[in-house]
Amino acid sequence: MKKHLLTIVCILCISFVNAQESNDPQKGQTTFGFKAGLNQSYLNTSSDNGYEGLELYAGFFAETSLSKKWSFQYELLYSYTDDINFLEIPLLFKYHLNDKLAFMAGPKLDVVANKSIEGALYVPLSVSFSLGVQYNISRHFFVEGRYGLGLSNELITNGNSETFGRNTLRLGIGLKF
Repeated sequence: MKKHLLTIVCILCISFVNAQESNDPQKGQTTFGFKAGLNQSYLNTSSDNGYEGLELYAGFFAETSLSKKWSFQYELLYSYTDDINFLEIPLLFKYHLNDKLAFMAGPKLDVVANKSIEGALYVPLSVSFSLGVQYNISRHFFVEGRYGLGLSNELITNGNSETFGRNTLRLGIGLKF
């Protein structure tokens, strides 16, 4: 039964992909680049001892065109909040309103890169949801704004079972190669 269900799902996926094909010469084209900017972080805590701070983020991205209006962007970013270092992997779908403006949304995996900080236990992998906008200044340069909503706890302090989740507001610039 599982084999039949898997076969049906595969046939439906292949049919959907074939039905979506167009004569778009840019379909499947991948662009690479670098981005960096300011990261306004908010640590939401189970008590009143939250953190709010302004830090930096930077990383690389690849964007694959799915059609004239849609693309898929995957990134590898480094950011930090207070004393916590993160490797982040956003997986974003982008809708291009026109050549200049695009909207993006998707999940983001947050991996704590610190081995340990005194008095804290880390959840090694957490999930957040990103929503943002990108404005292309030229063919190679862009600015972006993004909000990330933490969906899971990232830190549990020893001794008092206080938990932390992280939300971020980002403004950055990027270079497409």
